[in-house]
Amino acid sequence: MGALDPETEELEAVPANRPVLVALRRSAAPARSEYRLGAFEQHVHPDVCERLEALARGGRPVGAYGLCARVGRGGLLYAIAMGTGSIALRLPGGAVREALIANGGRPDADLGPEWVIADAWLSTLPGTEGSALLAGWIEAARLTADA
Repeated sequence: MGALDPETEELEAVPANRPVLVALRRSAAPARSEYRLGAFEQHVHPDVCERLEALARGGRPVGAYGLCARVGRGGLLYAIAMGTGSIALRLPGGAVREALIANGGRPDADLGPEWVIADAWLSTLPGTEGSALLAGWIEAARLTADA
């Protein structure tokens, strides 16, 4: 893979990010069009990026190998917008992780044992209820990352 942009180098410098970044690198492609995030082609739907940004209450937005993501104070990735309708959250265990799984979330072994994939719109719930629930899970992931 070609040169990394400064944002990606920053993510790679955090040891706890490395396992998930290995998985993200597998589908990354160097930027060759206007649809890019840093040095990489964007391969997440813009609506999913907007959804993550609308619901995240803290942290900082970053690009991670062509995906929109959020990092906590120490640079730890805690949320990643993926594909056309998913948000991956770093939730190592506990009640929040179990609630996400009970609402259709699924662990993602490719990203790592701490990661759970959520429907970005929780389409089985009424709009405001689903948004509030997902915002709470994103916040829990941020708080865990910041601990």
